Amino acid sequence: MLIRQCNISKPGLFDNRVLEFDEKITVVVGRNNSGKTLLSRVLIDVMYAAHGDGLLLDEKAWENLYLELVVNAGQSEYRIVKNNGKSLAIYSGNCQPDDTIILVDLREGNAESSASIMARLRSDFRAQWLYRFYSRIDGQAFCGLSYMPSAFDYDGSPAVFLSGLRSFFVEDDLEFCALRSRIKNFLGEGNNREGFAGDAENELMKLERELKELNRRIEIIELEYSKYEKMIRERRNVEQSIAQKKQEIELIAERKKIGERILENQHRITDLDVSLKSRRHELNEERAASVEIERLEQKSAEIYPQFQGFSELQKSNLKKIQDYYRELRDANEELNEKISLIEKRNNLLKSVVVSLAIASLLAIILVLSGVLLIVSPLKKSLFVTSLLGFALLGVALLLFFNVVAGKSRTLADLHLKIEDLGGRIEVLLRENNVKISGLGMEPLYEFLLQYFEEYSEYTELQMDILKLKNMLRDDRDVEGLEREIDLLSKRKDELLGEIEKDRKMLGGDAPLDNSATASLEFVFSLEKKLESLEQEITYDSGLLARIDEEIRAMSFHSDEKKECLEKKKKLVRKIEEHTGKKEAMIFLLEIFNETEQLRWQRIREGIARRAEEIFHEMTEKSYITQIESDAFDRLVDGLPIEGLHRSMIHLFHLSIKIAMTDFLIDFSQPLPLILDDPFLFMDEVRMTRLKEILARISASRQVIIFTHGMPFDGWGKMVEI
Repeated sequence: MLIRQCNISKPGLFDNRVLEFDEKITVVVGRNNSGKTLLSRVLIDVMYAAHGDGLLLDEKAWENLYLELVVNAGQSEYRIVKNNGKSLAIYSGNCQPDDTIILVDLREGNAESSASIMARLRSDFRAQWLYRFYSRIDGQAFCGLSYMPSAFDYDGSPAVFLSGLRSFFVEDDLEFCALRSRIKNFLGEGNNREGFAGDAENELMKLERELKELNRRIEIIELEYSKYEKMIRERRNVEQSIAQKKQEIELIAERKKIGERILENQHRITDLDVSLKSRRHELNEERAASVEIERLEQKSAEIYPQFQGFSELQKSNLKKIQDYYRELRDANEELNEKISLIEKRNNLLKSVVVSLAIASLLAIILVLSGVLLIVSPLKKSLFVTSLLGFALLGVALLLFFNVVAGKSRTLADLHLKIEDLGGRIEVLLRENNVKISGLGMEPLYEFLLQYFEEYSEYTELQMDILKLKNMLRDDRDVEGLEREIDLLSKRKDELLGEIEKDRKMLGGDAPLDNSATASLEFVFSLEKKLESLEQEITYDSGLLARIDEEIRAMSFHSDEKKECLEKKKKLVRKIEEHTGKKEAMIFLLEIFNETEQLRWQRIREGIARRAEEIFHEMTEKSYITQIESDAFDRLVDGLPIEGLHRSMIHLFHLSIKIAMTDFLIDFSQPLPLILDDPFLFMDEVRMTRLKEILARISASRQVIIFTHGMPFDGWGKMVEI
């Protein structure tokens, strides 16, 4: 098989790129992330696409990817086209409608099975090589033979599992394997059901079916003879079933009563919890009120100690002080009003006297100066004397008014009253343990205002305390409330005990969650069981009636048991003959399997030894003392080797894949070898050795190498991407 050409397109990587491959060595060079690994895996997946799902790529990798691959196989040329992972087409030659071998829709829901595709390839003479290729080799063996991943891509890659190679190397086209395949098919271990062996197996199955049907007929005949007894037994079984179900109904009904009792007690507990919560809330409020009263009394004692322990006399004195204070305030206001009135009158009189004096003085000046009129000196003297007399009279009146006003009886009485009230207030304050003396009127007012304000606040505090005390229950009520809480708690404990007792009676059937919801679900489930059992009893009762009808209509027929037994003997003899033939073939298959094992062992040993030689050739025998003797045998058998660096594991697998070139059989052109970055972890010496080895095997099979740099000038055909 030769890969001649590929046309690939994927946005961001390839834009309808056409790559030509040499029949010997092709080196595809590209930078990192240029799509080399994707292209190497695409080649493998497309070459094997017609036989199953992708080997190395998932559906996501095929998004927006188009590949057209030209492959030469024997005398035929095939074009394999896969578009976006949704369609697959195979052509013999050019992509013309007449050249179409197969066209498959790969979208979900439309995918065609591998068996159907293989049948279509087999029926087309142009696809015989492809049919032979897909029939001979499975996907895992194909990856193991033709693809070598990069050392970085070993984890989980199917290309490193070599366990599928055994069938490829052992099952050739010799008559030995063909006969073995026919025996396997006959024994049901193969996929091919054609040929004489398949017909023999089918005949055996046919005889066994006939024997089975004959035995069934014999059983029917025997049943017909014993139908009456069977009906009686069936009737008895139905009656027992009905009785058993009735007993089960009684048991379930009893359990349902227990469940309902549990549910009812749980509801009672819920009601009790509500009552307990209410009673405890009331009790807590009582206790909180008592605590608040104590706090307020303590606050009153701390803030207003002067009012603590007031006697009735002191309270009466406080009332008298308030009355005296009001009288004192009224008297003081009246005194202030009188004084203010006197001052106003005095000021008015002063103004009149001053005006009269000024007018008299002005008139005297005018008369004496002769400005207004000219009079005799005697008249001037009389006029001036008169004016001076009037002025002196006004001054005398002002003095008289001040003397009279200062000696007013009303003012004196008011002063006496104020002094008397102040004295009384001081006496009453001393009786109330308030020491005060020598205060003037204003300080006394201020002191009394402060005193009355404090007493008012003290009174309000006492009123709050009194309200709280009025809200409190008496001791008997509180004791009754506590007794009620105790009774409710005891009743709750009794109900919990009853619930636990009922749950023990239910045993393992009791709901795990001891809640009303779980109990309700438990009761509902029992009701459903009861309904189901009642329906079954109804059905069994109808069945019992039908059985009675059949028993009444029972009639017996002549038997054919003897004839059937004779026919059964003949079938048994034929089956024994075919069984003997089958056992003989099983014996032959065991011999063939042993022969196959020996053959695979020889081939495996040859591949392992050749791989070891190639490995030492690449490494110049640097590890000849470090490699265990069975290392390559384990790898060929598909078993891993632990504890090695990935570069060494890569060299092991690379050696095996190169070594298998000498053992490829049954193909005029061996499968190509596709290597992804094989020169990784290699120095110049190992790269030169690998170059020489690949140049040697390229004479037998096509080699396609993907690498980030061309290691050798003029070696192979270089293609840049």
